[in-house]
Amino acid sequence: KKVLHDEVPSVTTILSAKRKGIAFDMWLGNQPSYKAAIRYRNRRAEIGLAVHKTIAKILKGAKKVRAPKGQKLLIKNFLAFASAYHPVADPKNIEKIVYNPKEGYAGTLDFYGTTGGPGLIAPIRRVLIDWKTTKSKHPDDHRPQIAAYYDALSRPNIDELWIVYLLRREKFNPSQILKINLAEARHDAWAFSQIFGVWKYTHPKRVKVRDTMRKGKPVHISEIIRKLTATKGK
Repeated sequence: KKVLHDEVPSVTTILSAKRKGIAFDMWLGNQPSYKAAIRYRNRRAEIGLAVHKTIAKILKGAKKVRAPKGQKLLIKNFLAFASAYHPVADPKNIEKIVYNPKEGYAGTLDFYGTTGGPGLIAPIRRVLIDWKTTKSKHPDDHRPQIAAYYDALSRPNIDELWIVYLLRREKFNPSQILKINLAEARHDAWAFSQIFGVWKYTHPKRVKVRDTMRKGKPVHISEIIRKLTATKGK
């Protein structure tokens, strides 16, 4: 008999439990209607997802990529970043699915590799990167997100965590990179755990992770996600 596992919440879903702050409240209040605000938010999310997919293709070596309307300047901004910082990663570590078996959450890490190299004064750095296409920085929301991925990878041997803000411009400015050292990352991971606690309290039926059946044998959901990650990397 097949045993269904409960939903494994994503990092971004968990972070929805955090209040967005007064700036978001003001933005929402200035919209024509709540429905209009949701449509705008969803449209921005669609563009952001498309940009992430295009970046992944570029980083995996695609010679030609097409940037649909609404993406072109964002992609040019990324290419300017790539020209200056030379990001390099194994394809399986680009858009990498990660799972935290201890806490029971999953997510997709944008980039796990190195930056630096020819033409750059700064040394080569081992980094995790999260690409953001928002118009303004929201570090209180974004720092716990990448720290959660860091924890899900069992705190790998890296130098820094980067949040890279891509803007609608051709040139890239170093101020668009938020660099987080490992001590800060540990604190941000703690902050995520507190937010996760709030999410669990408000979603009591969605926090247990049971075994599921595959080919007649019980397999933990973390193993399924691990195999899925390996498949995506091929």
